Amino acid sequence: MLAKLKEELAGIEPVLRAGMKNLGVHGELTSLETLRLSSAVRLSYEEAANALRDAMKQHAENAATVDALRAEIENDGTELALLPETDLTPLREALAEAAEATEANKTLAASQAEVENLIRAVATEQALVPGVPEDVDAAARLAVPAPATIRKFREEFDRLEREIDQAGKLVRDEERKINALEDELRRLERRGALPSEESLGQAREHRDHGWQLVLAEWKGDGAQEPFDPEVPLEDAFPQAIAKADSIADQLRRDAEAVAQAEEKRLQIRTSQKTIMEAKEALVAHRDAAATCQAAWEAEWAPSGITPRSPDEMDDWRENWVRFRDTVIRLREAEAAFSARHTKVQNARNTLAAALAESPNKSFSVLFEAARDRVQQGEESTGQRNAIGKRLEKQKKTLAGLDRKSVDLLGALDTAKANWTSRSRSAGLAQDTTPESGLRLLQERQELLAKFDTWGKLSGEAEIIADRIRQYERSVAEKAVALEIEAGLTEAQEAALWKALSQARKAQTEHDQLMTQMTDADAELTTARQTATQALQDQAELMRLTNLEMPEALEPLLANLEKRKAIQDRIDGLRDTLSLLAKGQGVDEFVARVQAENADDLPQRKASLEGRKTEKTQSLQDVQAKLINLNHEKSKLESAGDEAADLRQQAESVAATLKQDAARFIRLRLAAHFLRNQIERFREENQGPLLEKSGQVFKQMTQGAFDGLAAQFNNEDVPVMVGRRVNGVTPVPVEGMSDGTRDQLYLALRLAAMDRYLEDYEPMPLILDDLLITFDNERTRAILPQLAHLARRTQIFLFTHHAHLVELCRETVGEGQFNLHNLSRSLHHPG
Repeated sequence: MLAKLKEELAGIEPVLRAGMKNLGVHGELTSLETLRLSSAVRLSYEEAANALRDAMKQHAENAATVDALRAEIENDGTELALLPETDLTPLREALAEAAEATEANKTLAASQAEVENLIRAVATEQALVPGVPEDVDAAARLAVPAPATIRKFREEFDRLEREIDQAGKLVRDEERKINALEDELRRLERRGALPSEESLGQAREHRDHGWQLVLAEWKGDGAQEPFDPEVPLEDAFPQAIAKADSIADQLRRDAEAVAQAEEKRLQIRTSQKTIMEAKEALVAHRDAAATCQAAWEAEWAPSGITPRSPDEMDDWRENWVRFRDTVIRLREAEAAFSARHTKVQNARNTLAAALAESPNKSFSVLFEAARDRVQQGEESTGQRNAIGKRLEKQKKTLAGLDRKSVDLLGALDTAKANWTSRSRSAGLAQDTTPESGLRLLQERQELLAKFDTWGKLSGEAEIIADRIRQYERSVAEKAVALEIEAGLTEAQEAALWKALSQARKAQTEHDQLMTQMTDADAELTTARQTATQALQDQAELMRLTNLEMPEALEPLLANLEKRKAIQDRIDGLRDTLSLLAKGQGVDEFVARVQAENADDLPQRKASLEGRKTEKTQSLQDVQAKLINLNHEKSKLESAGDEAADLRQQAESVAATLKQDAARFIRLRLAAHFLRNQIERFREENQGPLLEKSGQVFKQMTQGAFDGLAAQFNNEDVPVMVGRRVNGVTPVPVEGMSDGTRDQLYLALRLAAMDRYLEDYEPMPLILDDLLITFDNERTRAILPQLAHLARRTQIFLFTHHAHLVELCRETVGEGQFNLHNLSRSLHHPG
């Protein structure tokens, strides 16, 4: 760890040295502390830098604005000097007639470009939908399945794929489980031969058969067959009993291992059955997948498309929908372009005839030529006045900017002085720019952060080195105490470990010898006690048998041993009979056995064996059920974590839904309230406003329209339409010409103004070049409406068309308006 710290320190120190060199700091690394600034100093330094930058930026922007304004004043002065004073009106009528085609001409190139772009877009998007016909219209009319159909098939394919994967995974898992169970079963069997219920049953059958032979022998009928050809019946029958008891005892001792082996075998059979069922399900799922694929291809058959996967075809359909929509927009754009082109061509022919120019010239050139000829005279005065006003305004603005420039210059000097002071306090050069200063400040902070890291690592390295020195001193002291001669700490440490191992080994040998001595002393004491007891027993036997010599005891002891053997055999047989009696007295059991009918025993044995088989099958069923329940328990335990995660996700979604629902309710209520207020305002004002504006519109259009009305479009939204005379189909706003729409908007404004004056104080109405796009007939229809409204409020109509004055005198009368000529050379009082 110390080496790692030293390596990190070695990597940091060059960086610190380089940073000190860049910042001009000399001396040791601790000299970096001189660069550390307090938060207040650093904050004031940053504020001073930002203030200087802002002041410089504002000063530069103000200077640029002053220069631009001076250039505008110079340009306007030049333009004012060059403006001619002419009067040309022959093309006024033609210009008004062609005004309606201006918008169409402006959008003609854009419309053509839109058509070309859509043609390219159609080609590009058609390449994204392989398999469609080359005819774009035919490709756009393909009978393509709906998104819901694609989604349905995608879900079905996904479901079948999941079920196939699950069935395959189940087969693999069960096969691995069988292999693991077989390995565990072999491991259990390698521990030793495990008895089974079957072996116990066979041993008991052999014992019961011997018992039948014993009964037959006891009754005096004699055994019909030998129980064991090599061993007499009186010896073979107890051996059979002992063997059956031994197997039963072993089953009890190894009950857990036997139960585990039986459980493993039952689990293997269950897994094999599960594998067969999973394979059958796998075949069924694959057949269903093939059927689903055929149905999927049939859905696409009417379109002539060979489908890929639902996900791919979903993307294909989205591309096709975009392609279809682009084709529709292409056809609409082509129709719009054709209509605009026709309108512009007619207007161009009219202008060319009025200008005596070639009709091959563009519409914009002809229209601009006409406007130039009309406006060069009439607009000259108005333009000169406008330029004069603009020059006056610009000069005022320039004076204000000059004053502002002085203020900004003072603010800049103050910011520079503050910046110089802060730079001096931070130890930076006075000519440092704000950007360089902030960058140097950031470099200082980064270098100090590395310095802090270096200091922390140095402290940790010193602590570790001190601990190592303490450890080495401890090792040296123990080596001296044990008289170990070694120079290096590593050698002393190795010698100490070796000495510790030898000491532990010697201690172990000492403990073993002490234990052996203790055991030997105990055996010697026991042997002496046994010898003493034997001599006492011998003397007692000689006294009881009246024998004088110890050698005479041997024949007596031999006879006693034979007697004891016979008695032991009798006791063994009685014990065997006692076990068979199962708590009943041996004599009573023998009497009951003698009273048994030997002919009924086979039938009773078969009945008991049947009951035993039923119990065994019930036990296996219970074990299988237990295994299944354990398996389900494992599944539920494994699903617990997933359920907890899903519950947490559900709670998170519920919390989000709760917030979104509250916001949704507020928005819906606000939207409902707004719709009600809009509908209320429309109900209160739509009727009178439509009626008034319809009357004005009818007079403006000289009866071409009978009025205005409100209708609902296809989206159930109320829209305004113009009513034709004699019940002809109403004309929507987008179906009107540009001039008619201008008349409609003016009628609405005049009607709204008239309704406003019913409830509020009059206010002036200012109209600037309102009638520039109207011909003389429409102007004659509009001027009386303005005169009617002028009875209730003051109206200012600005225009640079002199012919409008004559039209006013003609339509409303000489005394119904005041004429103010705004030129400097003329003034006509009203």
